[in-house]
Amino acid sequence: MGADTYQMIFKLLKTYHIPDETLFSIIRIFDGNIQSLQMVDDHNYRVSICNVERVLSDKELLHMLSSGTTKGIILYTLVVASLQHGFDLLIDEAETHFHKTLVENMISLYLDKTVNKHGGNTAVFNTLL
Repeated sequence: MGADTYQMIFKLLKTYHIPDETLFSIIRIFDGNIQSLQMVDDHNYRVSICNVERVLSDKELLHMLSSGTTKGIILYTLVVASLQHGFDLLIDEAETHFHKTLVENMISLYLDKTVNKHGGNTAVFNTLL
């Protein structure tokens, strides 16, 4: 996870034809204060948080949003792509700060045949210390 994380998220959206509305739904799971997030260019993003709009560099955005929000957005974007296109997704060491309910929700999406119409699979590996 680095400054190019958000660039990767927007590349995923474009590659897998994931609508902006889906991105906003994912973002709201992790941070209800974010109203919008748009890519301006390869390293700048327009973000609206609590009705205040700012243009931030990828580094500024990475420091402004929590690591849980950032990791959650990328993970759930990958889940959506996997469900829409039927490819397998392996998740090694899901973050410990992810709420158990979010992980259960993610797994239930794969088990629901009305959502997982293309036969995507996921495996989540965790190591307890």
